Amino acid sequence: MGGKRNDFYEQLNEFLANVKGERVDIAASVYFMLAKEEDAGSKLRYFLENADEIESSESMQVEKYFLPAQIGDLREKCSGLVNETLGKLIKENLDENDFYCRLWEKGIQENTMLEEESQKIFALYYIWRDDRIPYFKLEEGMKMSNEDFREISLSRQEQIEKAIFIISNEFSQRTEKASLLNHVLEDCETEKEKAVLMAQILNLVEKKTIQRLMNMRRSETESESEET
Repeated sequence: MGGKRNDFYEQLNEFLANVKGERVDIAASVYFMLAKEEDAGSKLRYFLENADEIESSESMQVEKYFLPAQIGDLREKCSGLVNETLGKLIKENLDENDFYCRLWEKGIQENTMLEEESQKIFALYYIWRDDRIPYFKLEEGMKMSNEDFREISLSRQEQIEKAIFIISNEFSQRTEKASLLNHVLEDCETEKEKAVLMAQILNLVEKKTIQRLMNMRRSETESESEET
């Protein structure tokens, strides 16, 4: 049993260290590796936690599994479902091992909404590229009333505006921006004030991220249309 476990990790590491090609086709190859394994949830965890850290020599072309037109259809049919499934699992705040086991079993393999194998493969690909992966179990964060939030926001309006100004400007290094934001946080007197300030910062960052993702997906759609 131990030998089989090592064989999988060695095979996966060797594959990722040499492969080149589209991420969705790489995900297809990994899916077929996982589908043959016992305890696939823990192996899914290893893949999702480590795949992006393994530098590839790109000496081996991955087998083409999808045509560009298929990707567009799968994105339209499955992306919302996969995103919703992932979001629900994350909200349960499971231990890491339980999360990945549930993700593989209920989110991919046994998900009745993913009827075709190609849809399950796309789900793995879509999860792999999600910013919420790798997953972490979190402690409970601070909560406060809307009234308290508004009151603190008003009392710290200058710091909030300064933080937004810093985020919206360009610097030669990210550490410059980070250190300046840290100075703004240090000016706060309480943890509640820091939390409100960070909430305002996150609000701006999330808006920028949503816009970036929309632009990326628009670009992907246009690229797929050109290839077809």
